[in-house]
Amino acid sequence: MRPGVLLPALAGALLVVFVALAGRTTAATGLALLVVAVTCAAVVLQGDPARRAERVVVASLLLWVAVPVTRLPSSLPLRVVLAGSVALGVAALLGPGRLRLPTGNPLVLGLFAVLLAATLGSPDSGAGTRLAVSAVAALVPFCYAAQLDERGRATVAASVVVLAVVEGLLALLEPLVFPGPLWVSALVDADGTPMPFGNELLGAGSTRSQGTFGHPLPLGLLLLIGISLLVKGPLLVSARVRAVLLLPLVGGLVMAGARASLALGVLVLVLWAGRRPGPLRLYAAAALVASSVALALSAAGDAVSDAAGSGSYTHRVGALVAVQALLSHQGLAEVLLGNGFGSVGRLTAEGLLHNDGLTAVDNQYVSLLAQAGLVGLALLLGALLLALTGGRPGLRPAVWCCAVTMMLFDVFTWPPAVALLMLVLGLSLTPERVERPASPAPRRDDRSTAGVHVPMVL
Repeated sequence: MRPGVLLPALAGALLVVFVALAGRTTAATGLALLVVAVTCAAVVLQGDPARRAERVVVASLLLWVAVPVTRLPSSLPLRVVLAGSVALGVAALLGPGRLRLPTGNPLVLGLFAVLLAATLGSPDSGAGTRLAVSAVAALVPFCYAAQLDERGRATVAASVVVLAVVEGLLALLEPLVFPGPLWVSALVDADGTPMPFGNELLGAGSTRSQGTFGHPLPLGLLLLIGISLLVKGPLLVSARVRAVLLLPLVGGLVMAGARASLALGVLVLVLWAGRRPGPLRLYAAAALVASSVALALSAAGDAVSDAAGSGSYTHRVGALVAVQALLSHQGLAEVLLGNGFGSVGRLTAEGLLHNDGLTAVDNQYVSLLAQAGLVGLALLLGALLLALTGGRPGLRPAVWCCAVTMMLFDVFTWPPAVALLMLVLGLSLTPERVERPASPAPRRDDRSTAGVHVPMVL
């Protein structure tokens, strides 16, 4: 792999390590300002649209993934990252070249338009600000992914993989290096008191790693996307390097206690790691997943022996049960267009969503049905279906992982997670550039006896 492709990825790795070790608001704000200032200057001075888009996408990824803006006690880093992302998007438009939008852009833009319309008419305070944060985090990398050429896609993929590897290493070291959660506790009770977040994969006494995300589920999404891009993506690395890079990614999933994400990672490795996927790989994947689950249950003991009664399981089943109430106990406008981006807490209090002490739905499809109605849900499903059926084949494992992960937590409420999701969709929905072969040069027919040379079409 060329040094030009790896340089942004290595810079991002250093930034993640710096944020993790340096601490809190001051370090995060300084990092965000540095990334914004340097990248804006580099974008404005770049005349090639593909290189400008490459720098914008990588910088947006670094801002939203490396800086845990929603997990810090101060809102200053969030404001800096939000304004910086907008500044990057504007800076990329200053140079020559036309912005080309992805194939699925009307679907995604329509989804956020529905969310905006529903949110403007909702009584939930602060919902507009939260929607603005998620929209900027999502749409900047999504739209500019269409400007990337092959080198740009490789650079972005390398940046995602290296960030995932660094986060995986942090997850492995987190219980040893940091005495408590890196930012704030990922699990609190109803009155805000931090609660132990046990790692059921490793058994009693172990806690789940969070990385710089402040929660293990968004961390698991990044690690899954990193695995997917390694086994079937635009990166050109040897099998030995790929195997070495996969170790911290899989190990990070174990330390994060992400059981479903770990099973997804095993499926990706079995189904797509080889050159020719087929029925035998599917059977092997099912056997490996079943063996992994049995081993996890055996190793964890009583903590997960009764999975059907665990809070994680019942909470997600409750989210699915709430679909009936959302469709039958609301007006036509709410069913079609939803209640707005910040309506989950209100709908939970009204009994339309499952209430077991957690304000999160932990199912993006159900929460989107509540927030953007059937129209918004159909737009998201349409974009996913288009990416899976007509998108780039090398991105399909990552799209599958994103689609399944949205059944585990509310991806849109986490800016890093929605940025990763929309980056994957943007890369996948960008059509292949088909180079037309040059027409063969006309040949003269020397057998002509009329003195006229007739071109032969071969």
